[in-house]
Amino acid sequence: GWTYVANSSAHIPLRTSMDVVAGDKLYFVLNRYGTAAKDATTFDPTIAYADGETHTASKEFGDEQGKKGWHYEYAARGPFYKPQAGEFLDLDYSAADRRWIKPGENEKKEDSLFISAAAMHPGGKEEVALVWTAPRAGRVQITSDLSNAGNRPVPGDGRSFRMGSGSYAPWDALMSRETGE
Repeated sequence: GWTYVANSSAHIPLRTSMDVVAGDKLYFVLNRYGTAAKDATTFDPTIAYADGETHTASKEFGDEQGKKGWHYEYAARGPFYKPQAGEFLDLDYSAADRRWIKPGENEKKEDSLFISAAAMHPGGKEEVALVWTAPRAGRVQITSDLSNAGNRPVPGDGRSFRMGSGSYAPWDALMSRETGE
């Protein structure tokens, strides 16, 4: 099941444990709620084995796919689409921004997807996934807190209204059914 994280005043704890075998992949998937705008979510999971070996996403964050077991991926989505394992694609690392971005996207936009050391942001039509591969078998404890840091609190813990371009310079768009332009 999905959990809705309304805004920066909501801090949702993630506390779970499970048995893993070497090579198991744990997908931490973030998608959007209505619009991807302002859905930057703080998320820094720690995965700990019973013997004390730990893997924390921000501490092991790097510029190389698979380093220390971490992968940074995305999947295209449409209405009611649920990506399956294997449908996720690798993100590219942007050294200038120190985060993982969609291949070919160099320009920052409000709805651009990314994964940084301790935050994730879905795209307008994509989910992002922080993926960890278990190096060995054992029981792991997964802990983290989630907060929609990009969305300021409003009464009732909802999302806030944001002025769009139509508020300042009303405009219309037309499309030709024949050409798609």
